[in-house]
Amino acid sequence: MPLTLADHIVTRLKARGVRRMFGVPGGGSSLALIEAGARHGVEFVLARSETAAAIMAAVTWELTGAPGVVLTGIVLVIVVEFVAVVTIRTVVS
Repeated sequence: MPLTLADHIVTRLKARGVRRMFGVPGGGSSLALIEAGARHGVEFVLARSETAAAIMAAVTWELTGAPGVVLTGIVLVIVVEFVAVVTIRTVVS
């Protein structure tokens, strides 16, 4: 099976030390990213709200130095500093 865009994103995140993605799946590309994470050993942690997921990602970054990842519907947010956040809109077929 050829690699999808979600596979490429997850493998790059894993190479940066990401072990978990947090969030509330909302369709779009988030489901593809969750599936790609399962294939590549990056666990998805279901959160009650997007706020809780963002806090978990921020704490992950604080404790480990690895980027914290939040999936919110169709947006992937990567916490690279406590205040600065990089947002990547993904389109996965």
